[in-house]
Formats: sequence, structure tokens, C-alpha cells
Amino acid sequence: MTETKAEIRLPTQELRADLPFYMKQLGFRLDMIYPADDPQIAVLSGHGLRLRIEKGAAEAPGTIRILTDDAGFAGGARSLTAPNGTRIEVDELNPPVVTPATEHAFVVRRLADQAPWVIGRAGMEYRDLIPTRLGGAMIASHIRVPDGPVPDMVHYHKVGFQLIFCVAGWVDVLYEDQGDVRRIHAGDCFIQPPTIRHKVLHSEGVQVVEIGVPAEHVTEIDHEMKLPTPHFRPEREWDGQRFVHNIGRDGTFAPFRIPGFEARDTTIHEATKGVVTLGRPRTRGAFLMVFPPRRETHDQALVQAPMGLRAFRAGDRSLPRRHPAPARAFHGAPTLPPELHAPGPAAGNQQATKNGDHCWPPFAPFPVPPYPCSMASRQIA
Repeated sequence: MTETKAEIRLPTQELRADLPFYMKQLGFRLDMIYPADDPQIAVLSGHGLRLRIEKGAAEAPGTIRILTDDAGFAGGARSLTAPNGTRIEVDELNPPVVTPATEHAFVVRRLADQAPWVIGRAGMEYRDLIPTRLGGAMIASHIRVPDGPVPDMVHYHKVGFQLIFCVAGWVDVLYEDQGDVRRIHAGDCFIQPPTIRHKVLHSEGVQVVEIGVPAEHVTEIDHEMKLPTPHFRPEREWDGQRFVHNIGRDGTFAPFRIPGFEARDTTIHEATKGVVTLGRPRTRGAFLMVFPPRRETHDQALVQAPMGLRAFRAGDRSLPRRHPAPARAFHGAPTLPPELHAPGPAAGNQQATKNGDHCWPPFAPFPVPPYPCSMASRQIA
């Protein structure tokens, strides 16, 4: 049986100074030293690394990052320098997900503007719908996947919330503890709880809108887990959220709390314990996603209609969960009421959107005074 090992070579001028630092302070172990009478090379291993420290080596000292959940590692130091000049950075192994404060903005992302499609993970193509990422608080991506098998691996995302809404075609996905292959069609949606393992298998003509909080989050590969897992656990929670596979054709519509809309319950409100509410108004064949306000947060929503994806944000202060104020609904080619027009270039946003256009924020439905509203940099009481 063959064996292969890899080493990272680091330079030194004096091994006798380096070995105590790497072994005693950083916890590496000595695997080899050569020659015994006048050591010039030492090989150490630890923390998933194999280091070859060699006297007179031509390489730069470099940087080693050590991730740990031990607050007392290396005496609590976060940055050190080894005698050979190598910089040591110590960071958290599993840092908490932090969502930056939302920087609200009015954004129109028109398909005709030819926003670039970027090749991302597993060959998927991404189009950024909110270039500002609202200050890093949220990312909205229009994603399409080439037809056929997807070169994906079992992976998970370190997020606070993630929604996948299918707008065209279909895609097969495997999820941890959720049984066999799940196929999502146009009009269906997934809620992927934080860190749930999953793998994209196959697609045909699929396009989805993906909403993620925060905008920048880590995707990690799980090389150990095999999907599908042997157990089916639909009630399992990940960071307080349950997996949701909502099938559009099975929805039952009922009057929505905003006049003029009917919506079907996607069970996402219950599965996320109120973090997100997602409804689908029957009148325009659209969906409405609302992030309920909590403390200093704001109502936010995305609306996807036949003309494209639209979104709105209500209020610059916390609003009650159910708005007693009347609501305005804009149907067809959306036009903003005069009092909501933003100054400058944003005022041109009253023109109609077309198929594939995406907007953030308002359009439909939008609370009106007495609650304050804002668009672009203008605030209207």
C-alpha cells in the first residue's frame, strides 16, 4: 500500500531556537530531525499541518493560521512571530455568524443592463441582484445551473438564513436527514437551515433566486458525510430552524394581512420561528418574502412577479409586526407615487420593469404614513 505526505518548508537560521517555540508554545510534535550531530532539518506535525523547518532554505517565512476553540491557546495570544520569522495568527475555529447593520438603498437591476454572469461554485452561474449587499447584510443572487449532472460535493453554509426560490426549470438536491432526492420545480422553494449538509445533483433549465443573510458567508465541504443519510428527521432543527420544501402547486390560498392579496402559507414562518415570513399572492403569480422587524431591524421584502423580482423595505424604525396603516399595491408596470420618488438618478425608477428585471426596495405592497419610509438617500415622514 502506497503512502503520500505533503510538507510546507519554512526557513530558519537556528533550529535550536525554533523547536521550543513550535513544540511547547504551539503544540506541534517533532517527527524527524537530521542530522543528529548538527541538526539542519526538523519535521514537525500538528493541527493538520506538516512543517519542514530547514536551515538556509530560500523560501520566505510565511504565515501560519491556527484555528481553535481554546481561548487559552498559546497563552491567549492572537498574533505571534516565531524565531525563524514565521508569523502565527490564532483565530476562532467556529466564529459566530455576524450580520452587519443594514444600509438601505434603492436598487434596480435590469436584465437589459447586462449585469455580468459570474461562474461560481460547482460551475453555477451567478448574477448579483443587490451589488451593494445592503452594507453586507444580505445577498440576493439570480442563479442558473448548466443542464445535466452538477459537479457538486457535500457542503454546508455558515449563514443566518438562506432561501432558494425556483423561478424556472427543476433541480435535484440531497439534504441531510431529509430522505431521498428532493426535486424543486418552478414555484417551489427551499429553506436551507444554517449548516445543513446538502448536495446538488442534476438540473434541467433551472433558474433560482437565492437570498442569503449575511451577504458574505463561508461554504465548507464535508468530506465525511454521505448523502442520503440513513435517517429521516423532518423535525430536526439547525440553529433553531427546520428544513422546508414547499411545493407551489399544493398551496392553499387565504386572505393576506395586506388588503388585495391572497397568500399561501409556506410554513417558513413556523420553521424559522418568525425570522422570515414567505407568502405567495395569487393575484399576480408572485411571491412576497417579509423579514419581520425585531428591535432595531426593519421590515424588508422581496416580491417576484412575472415582470421580475422586486423588493421593498418599510420604515427606518422598528415597525409593529402587523401594520395598521393602509397599504398600496402597485400592479402591472410599477409606478412609484410622487411622494416616494428619490432625488437624482433614482427618480427614473418609475419606469416599468421587464421580464428578468430585479429591484430593491419598494413597489408592492408598501406601507404609507404615519410610518416613515425611505428610498435611496431620501427620508419621507
